[in-house]
Formats: sequence, C-alpha cells, structure tokens
Amino acid sequence: MNLLQEKLKTHPLKPKHLIKKAQLYFRKPDKIAVLLFLLYFIVGLLIFPSYGISTDEPMERETSMINLHYAMESIFGARTAAASQIPVKTSLLTYEDRYYGTALQTIPLMVEYLFGFDLSTRTVFLIRHLFTFINYYTAGIFFFLILRRRFNTYIPLLGALLYILYPRFFGESFYNIKDILFFSWAIISSYFVLQWLLSKKLKHLIFAAVTIAVAANTRILGFAILLLACGFSVIIEAVNKKDDKSIIRYLKKFKEMLKLIALTYVFYIIITPFLWENPLGNTIAQFVYFRELDQLQWNDTHLYLGKMITQYVQYHYIPVWMSVTIPLLHIIAFSIGAIVLTWKMISYIMRAVGQKRLILQALTMPHIYDLFFFSMFMCTYLGFVFFKITMYEGWRHAYMIYCPFLYVAVLGLSKATFFCKRYALLHKAFLLFVALNLIYLLGFIALNHPYQYAYFNIVGRQAEGNFSIDFWNVSSYDLIRYAIEDADNCEISICIQRGTYAFHLLTQNEKKLVRTTRNVDDAEYYIYGTRGAWYSLVPPGFTQIKEITSGGVTISALYKRTAEETPHNPP
Repeated sequence: MNLLQEKLKTHPLKPKHLIKKAQLYFRKPDKIAVLLFLLYFIVGLLIFPSYGISTDEPMERETSMINLHYAMESIFGARTAAASQIPVKTSLLTYEDRYYGTALQTIPLMVEYLFGFDLSTRTVFLIRHLFTFINYYTAGIFFFLILRRRFNTYIPLLGALLYILYPRFFGESFYNIKDILFFSWAIISSYFVLQWLLSKKLKHLIFAAVTIAVAANTRILGFAILLLACGFSVIIEAVNKKDDKSIIRYLKKFKEMLKLIALTYVFYIIITPFLWENPLGNTIAQFVYFRELDQLQWNDTHLYLGKMITQYVQYHYIPVWMSVTIPLLHIIAFSIGAIVLTWKMISYIMRAVGQKRLILQALTMPHIYDLFFFSMFMCTYLGFVFFKITMYEGWRHAYMIYCPFLYVAVLGLSKATFFCKRYALLHKAFLLFVALNLIYLLGFIALNHPYQYAYFNIVGRQAEGNFSIDFWNVSSYDLIRYAIEDADNCEISICIQRGTYAFHLLTQNEKKLVRTTRNVDDAEYYIYGTRGAWYSLVPPGFTQIKEITSGGVTISALYKRTAEETPHNPP
C-alpha cells in the first residue's frame, strides 16, 4: 500500500487525463462497436422477461420435443431412460409437423431435459425467449463484420445501429422463435458464404455448409442461400478458368460448388432426424409437402389493406408490408442504395461484355458483396411472387429479405455521406437527419416497451382497420395479468377468442386465479386482439378498462362486465 500511495503522489490520476484517454480509446469505430454491442446485450438480459408469448411457441416446443425423442430413440434405443424421459404423445414419422426442422430449438429444450422437464412453463418459455435474443444478437455481430469488410470509417457502426434500432425486430427478437431465428442464420450463413467465395478455403467451406444447413433446417427457404452461393461460385470458376470441352474437366471447374452442396446436405441430414431413416426419399417428401402447402388455401384469415384475406396472392403484398413497417430512414437509404447499384450494374454490364478482366474485377472485394446482397434481395422477392409462396400474418415468412435490404440501405447511406461531404452545409444537414431519426427510433423503442413489435412508420399510422397489428396476440399476457390485478387477486373468468397460450407465462398462483372460456356470456372479462377490426366488436354489457397501444396504434384491449345483457357471442 505504501508503494502505491507513493506512485499516486508522484503520478496523480487526474480526471482530465482519464477523459482524454477514454476519448482516444473509443475514437476507433471498432472500440465503439464493442461498447455498443455490450450495452445492447445488457439491455437484452434485463428486458427479455417483459414480453408475452406468440402462437407458434408452444407448437414449436412440441415439435422440437418430438424430434428430440425420435433422435434419442434412434441413437440410444427406445427403452433407454434418455428417450423415455421426454414427454411426447406421438412418433415423429407420423406427426403432422414432421417436415419442420427444429435443430436450433433443441438447444433450449436440452436445458429442460437436464432438469427432467420439471421446470415451470414460465421458466421454459423465458429460456426460449433468451435463446431467441442471443441468436439475433449474434447475427447482429456478424452483420457488423460483413459491413466492416466492405466499408471503411464509421459506416459499419451506423449499420449496426440500423440493425439494433429497428423496432419490430427489436421486439420480435425475444419471442419469434421461428422467423427471427431464420433471419439470424441467413445473416450468419451469408457471412461465411462470402468468406468462402473470396478465399475458397476449406474452413470457410465447412462453416458455410454448416450455417446454410442450420438456416435451411429452420426454414426450407434457407436452401436459396445455397443456390445463390452455387451461382456465384459457378460464375467465378467459369471466368477464372479457360474453356475446356472435356466434360470431366468441365466438372472439375465446379468442384468447389459440388463440395458445398454435398457438405451442406450431409450436415442437413445430421441435424434433421426426420431424414435419418430415408434421407433422399424424405428430402423429396419435404419439398413436395412445402410446395403443396404453398398451393393450398390457408384456412384462417388476416387483415390486409382493409380486407380479410386468406393467403398471399398479390405481388404487392411484401412491398406494401415493408413500406409501412420499416422506418423511413431505412427505406430512403435503401432507395438510394438500390438506385446506385442498379446504375452500376447496368453500366458495368455494358462495359464488361467480352472483357474478362472487368468481369473478374466485379467478382472481387468489394463488388461481390454488393452483387451478392442485391441478388439475394431480388431473388427472394421474385421467388415469393413467381412461386406464389403462402404469406400470412404480416411479412414474417419473408424476413430473410430484410438482410439484403439492410445491407443495401447501409450502402445507400455510405453513398449519400460521400456525396454530401462535398458541401459542408448539406453534410451537416444529412448527419443531423440521420441522427434525429436514430434518436427517434431509440425513443420509440423505450417509450413503447414491450410493444415495439407493433411498429408502423408514419405511412402506416392508419394501420387500424387496414392491417393485422398484434396478429399473435402477444399482448394478451399483459391484459390477463391486468385483469387479475383489477379483481384484487380474486378468481376470475375471462373470455379470449385467441391467445390462451399466454397462460404458459403466468406463475402458478396466477394460473389458479384464472378460468378461461370462449363463451362471452360466462365471462367477467373479455379480451379481443387486433388480428381483424376488433374495435368494432365491443360486446354488450362490457366496458373497456385497459387499452394497449404502440406509437398511437391500438394493439388490444381488455373489457370488464358491467351489466347483464342478452347472450351475445362475438364473431
């Protein structure tokens, strides 16, 4: 202690010096990014218990349990304790949802397995919420790394802020166990695919194959990333090597592509138990099932442009949903980036015809990044249009398209920044515009917590009556708890048209206080969400006592019986 005191006397630590050192340390974008992601992670850990539960979560858990049970039976035998410990009601091979992969969701399920499936349902789903957030958070780091390899200065940091401060995904990243997981692994696999395309190293090939397999297991659309990778690989190989009429030598040109396909399929089989018994036959059955599923009429309805529709059939569905649910800053930036990329591609094609040198230049850093993500955006959108892939409940089935969308948006901001730098006043105005938009998004997320997932931009503020808002009735969880508090913790009966799965998040004491019914005549409280035009369906004898809004848009409401009326059942 004496030596330390002597050093402090001779070299005192002044606050001014500490501040200067901190400023120098965090002046580099990478250091700021580390601080940003650390802060984001801490926030995620603090708020993940705040969110309700979605329709798909209990179903996805059941599917993952059946897959795990089948895997345990196949590996250890049907009579072992490992398999018998998992509570399932049917076999995977006869299960209705056997075609859906659950490799990622098996990870939080293993936590349940370690505790003998004795955890409360609230704990189970909170674990899954945390797991979903960690995947989304990890994908954000990979997105930053993609931008860091493509752009200089502070542009990757700005891209990370656009990623984190998108209100809809900020909220859904805690409970959307299917679509957000797929979106996250689409980003991660894209990172390794680009690494492999540029280096052709074995380690990048293996990582690309594994991550594509995981993405495809989560949603079959993940194989589109494999097709895109193969397409770029073929072009690179064809340009790099001389023409050869020999079929064998011609195939050798594409050996890297064949390696990627083979390894991806091997890993896909390993993590998809349904394929173990008959890999090729069941793979074909999978594709046939999902193709036929897209041709079938969805047997439920959702609100789109003021009409109750059953499935996606129009080409404008995805653009309209994106245009009303994505912040205007992102849309403006994407528009700039798309115009720049389109113009560059047209001019480059005109100059590169017959010039191998220019084609090779286009397939190197940084151009290949731009081409890859622009191609991903166009192929994803056109694929949904031409193949008429079923869409419902927003644009969540096409969330993969937001990955290239965000990349192009960052490119647009980069080009706009470069242009504005020529004019000092314009540059300051542009930076102020971007800063104000980011501050607004941060404020929206904070003020509307935990209902950020219902975000609509200024164009979509007339969402009520035009779009499904809380289509999963995630807010029902909070309304049930509010009803319990309103009844002074006495037993209540509550009518919920949709969203009874919210009871999974209630504590054991709360569950004992609530009785659910679908008949409004038997209920003291009534909840109706915003899948359709709920606000025109107020049941007689009930008065609204609680309304949940997000950004001025009503999400759901709680009604309490105030008078006896004639029997009435809401549609």
